[in-house]
Amino acid sequence: MRVYLPDAEPPVTAADGGPFVNLVWSPRGRYLAAQTAAGAWTLYALEGGALRLAGTLEVGSDLAWTADERLIVAPARGGLNLAALGGEVRPLTDEPATSKPFIWGDTVYYYAHAAPGAPGVLTALRLGSDALPETLGAQTFDPSGARWNADGSALVVAGAAGLMLVDPATGQTTPVPDTAGATQWAWGPVRLPASGAVGVLPAALYFLAENAGAAQVWRVGEDGAAPLTAQGAGADIVAFAVAPGGSRLAQVAGDRLTVSDMGEAQPFLTIPVGGADAAPALSPDGSALAYAAGGIWVARVEGEAPPRALIGDEGDRAFRSPRWSPTGTWLLVDVATAGRVEPALLSVTGHGPITFGADCQTARWTVGNKVLCWGAGGLFLITPGDPAQAATLLEGDQRIVDAALLPDGAAVFLQASRAPWPAAVQPVRLDASGAPQPWGAGGLIGAPRLSPEGSVVAGLHNINEAGRGQPCLIRLDDGEWVILSNPERAWSLTWAGP
Repeated sequence: MRVYLPDAEPPVTAADGGPFVNLVWSPRGRYLAAQTAAGAWTLYALEGGALRLAGTLEVGSDLAWTADERLIVAPARGGLNLAALGGEVRPLTDEPATSKPFIWGDTVYYYAHAAPGAPGVLTALRLGSDALPETLGAQTFDPSGARWNADGSALVVAGAAGLMLVDPATGQTTPVPDTAGATQWAWGPVRLPASGAVGVLPAALYFLAENAGAAQVWRVGEDGAAPLTAQGAGADIVAFAVAPGGSRLAQVAGDRLTVSDMGEAQPFLTIPVGGADAAPALSPDGSALAYAAGGIWVARVEGEAPPRALIGDEGDRAFRSPRWSPTGTWLLVDVATAGRVEPALLSVTGHGPITFGADCQTARWTVGNKVLCWGAGGLFLITPGDPAQAATLLEGDQRIVDAALLPDGAAVFLQASRAPWPAAVQPVRLDASGAPQPWGAGGLIGAPRLSPEGSVVAGLHNINEAGRGQPCLIRLDDGEWVILSNPERAWSLTWAGP
């Protein structure tokens, strides 16, 4: 084996071991793991212009570096170990067989097998904690012969028809076009997010984060200026809504739902509610409030008229999460029945609920006063009315986590490619032909939310067990990442607009 260094002549060589078929560098390039065709690993240290033998691993092991001098080993005899070169080997799990470890942040993802050679199921273990391994896969499958891509969002395997992307949780395969005959491949490096100026945004972004010890509403304006608290409250805010123009704010703190002008402490309206489940929503002009409380209610923000019920819960059917249409004439609501959630429409006069006749579980308003909804049946575009008109954009479960319409009328959606949280997402565009094509850059991100016209993804980076993380942005046209340096933890990200 020869290693060519930029400033060294001749190349550094290793006299022992080999021939090798696989080489894996440690993160900072100080160590090299080399594997023979028989499956045995030799570990080398690069020191003083020479390769020094640093250790060996048993035949059939899989490995992943966590840092220089430290690696995760999946031995052929089973279990999972954290090993320090020349030092301690600490058992992490005791499954009969393991394979394909992959490190992301403080978590190792790997396959647990009931027996050597048996199909495996994707599993996660948070390092440095007492947490037990968590099964993530939907079904067991054989991952042998497949290799991880750069960010762990997919496995890749070469077949007779070309390269295939393999969902690591389910084993579902997707062919890579025009790769017939390919036997070798390599992924570009993961683009690390950069902290810095946000830049111009297509809409204002709001979220919850702590300020002075309490959860408050924060705002990043369209000019991309540094995030600031938008409104104060005497208690933790558990839910909020912003009028699309940013003029008014509704927020739930304690057992009160209040509406006020943005930045003003004195509310126009105060309503007793039961907490975050109230899910407030402000009409496009900020003049009306919708919320959930044993049904869907609407109130005028100014004036003394009492709230009126549009529809009440009925037996095992509950109505939740109202969202105003861009024209202010409809409400999109979630109808929960017997463990299933289905979107439906209510008119502002209380007519409805009007269902869509499409197999979808999640929906949002988009430009043009239309609704995009998705679920196991596919992706659908809904035109409000009675009955509502449903157009099928794409059939089948596409593992969609959000969707929007582009200014040119094409649909774009975020396709989740992995079970672990946060999800690895890939934007996909549907043009007039209806053929889905990868569009722009995605990444590993928590709670992803597309901007109203589908050009920017907001989400959470370095997410913790409580579902909170650093707010971040991905621009889909060039894949640029930006992490907001303040606040440190945020949640409930919401774009202004539909």
